[in-house]
Amino acid sequence: MRIIARLPQPTAEQLEYLTVATGGTVSQVVRDAIAAYHVQVRGARKGGGGRFLALAGTGDSGHTDTASNHKALHGQYLDEKFARSQRLPSKNKPGIRRGAKPRAAESA
Repeated sequence: MRIIARLPQPTAEQLEYLTVATGGTVSQVVRDAIAAYHVQVRGARKGGGGRFLALAGTGDSGHTDTASNHKALHGQYLDEKFARSQRLPSKNKPGIRRGAKPRAAESA
């Protein structure tokens, strides 16, 4: 396919820089740019999950059981981040879940 395009001066200078820097032809630089842009647009249309998944496993929390204990670890993180004095008082009574059925009285 033959393409004829008008480029503003800054874009023409960028194209010239890319051809000199890469040693490629104008056609090669345009092909590479279209391929890179295609990957970017397709990734965005799929929800961008690829970028999120690319981060998986890149951090080192120091824990080997993060997957199985993520709730407890998140709770510890929040406790450390927000001192108990900074927390807002709960609207519910402590220890009682909304919608929870009352327990039967325990006999001794």
